[in-house]
Amino acid sequence: SPGRVIALATTPDGQLYVGELSPGRVLQLTPDGDARVLAGADAPWFARPSALWRDADGTLLVADAAGHRLHRMVPRTLADGDGIEGEAALADGPIGPSPERALPDTRQRWPLHPQDGWHEGVGTMGEVRGNFRGEGRSHLHNGLDIRGDVGAPVLAIADGKVTSPLATWSFGGQAEGVGIDELSYVHMRVGRTPQGRNLDASRFQLLAGDDGRSERVRIPRGTRFRAGDALGTINAQAHVHLIVGPNGHQHNAVRLGFRNYVDTVPPRIDGVHLLDEQDRPIDTRVDGRIRVPRAGGVQVVVEAWDQVDGNLPRRRLGLHRVGYQVLRADGTPVPGFETPAMNLDFSRMPAHRGAVKLAYAPDSGITVHGATRTRFLYVASNIVRANEMAIAHWQPAQLPAGDYVIRAHAEDARGNRAIGARDLAVTVVDGAVL
Repeated sequence: SPGRVIALATTPDGQLYVGELSPGRVLQLTPDGDARVLAGADAPWFARPSALWRDADGTLLVADAAGHRLHRMVPRTLADGDGIEGEAALADGPIGPSPERALPDTRQRWPLHPQDGWHEGVGTMGEVRGNFRGEGRSHLHNGLDIRGDVGAPVLAIADGKVTSPLATWSFGGQAEGVGIDELSYVHMRVGRTPQGRNLDASRFQLLAGDDGRSERVRIPRGTRFRAGDALGTINAQAHVHLIVGPNGHQHNAVRLGFRNYVDTVPPRIDGVHLLDEQDRPIDTRVDGRIRVPRAGGVQVVVEAWDQVDGNLPRRRLGLHRVGYQVLRADGTPVPGFETPAMNLDFSRMPAHRGAVKLAYAPDSGITVHGATRTRFLYVASNIVRANEMAIAHWQPAQLPAGDYVIRAHAEDARGNRAIGARDLAVTVVDGAVL
């Protein structure tokens, strides 16, 4: 069923079109109650589909407010060859805001006191995240987590204005948050003290349910905040989750720059592993080299993690870019790998919900309430880069039988290159590996 609806349009024949704030979908509802997702089922999402208009020729006009674009969605009939029957719609032009848009002017502030001090980062964009149902690869982390004490004030890091009619969400939940222009702050009690008192009645409207208890916070559209203003207090998650950009179009928040944020620690690669196309390990060794059959595709998995200066030693963070290279035994690259294939890049949030299971191999991650350390098992052979997503196995059949080296490459957001167990010696062989 639709959620966080911000736009509606009806037609004389009883069709209803719905625009959702999150996840930026546009849906068509028929008089019989059938629903069809016209945009945002997987990718692309609109940033904020704030207005809809059904034209006489059957096209649907969509005003994407956060994308600063007006789209015309043209209906098309899908043939059997597409694998789907019936009518869908195709949006014209690029979806969402321009990737080259200016970042908010934060003056390197942190969202906690002191705003010009230093705070520990405990999660970065692109990290694998689990859920409370035990799934370790539920989704990709879409922002920067900054550790803070439960109950500490969350502060605006830039001047801004509320532009969305639904600027707050998840009242009382662990993911409660607020969005102001391009910035969103999550894991807090929006507009409230730890005891539930209103921080500023001129900005935050605490709305009560039938039982008289507060059930949501409303911030009127157009409300302005200045850098340093209190937005709420940290909830039991004990960190602020900072997001730059609308859902599905986020930039890496590290790009904002934070005062006294220093990262000179190179990422660490713990090993390179190989899987076949069915996720089965390829691990037979002869004379110290993994035997790889020429037939079939191979997944190159890189186990790696990062740290930042000043963080707790146990704090493992995700990588920014990950890739690999195939070398001959003498160290020279094979054709096609003259430069490393940096297939995973988290400069921007990947625009597909299934990206997490392409970027990460099985056994990655932990559940959100797990006590063990997160494992980052990157499938470096797959492609996950903003709007690009593809399964792209290494194909040993393109090489003659013989000895080779698979070399992992990885970088953090500050460009520090990974060290550690980067190389895996392999022998490509004809026939099956016993």
